[in-house]
Amino acid sequence: MKKILLYKRADIALQLLAVSIPIVTGCLVNQASVFFSIYGSLGLVQIISCVVNHLYLPAQFRHQQRHRYNLCLIIITIIVIALWLAVLLGNDYTYTHFVGGLIIFTCFAMVVIGFVLAFWYFVITITETQYIGEQVKSGC
Repeated sequence: MKKILLYKRADIALQLLAVSIPIVTGCLVNQASVFFSIYGSLGLVQIISCVVNHLYLPAQFRHQQRHRYNLCLIIITIIVIALWLAVLLGNDYTYTHFVGGLIIFTCFAMVVIGFVLAFWYFVITITETQYIGEQVKSGC
């Protein structure tokens, strides 16, 4: 169980690095556009973490919110893919223009939703780490 705790602590550290490195880099190069790399770095780290946790974290240590988080990711992914496919496969200009507007709205919404999902996942990870830490301390 100590290995699981070590992994969870490394998971938290990687998520913090995925946010802090682009922020520091953005400040050093003095370009605000570098801050958008937070989406890529944090998203990649959290997706890898999500898959690894799903495959290797024993069920008794998974927070109940993890299932809801995964469900939200699946729903958002399906919506985004459906919108993109609607534009690619649509022939009518009005229809394509309307769906294109929805895609632009979705992109702007993802700016907010992305940070909310990232924070939610970070809280889930911290909660799981605290629970595993308590189990290690109690000698289970």
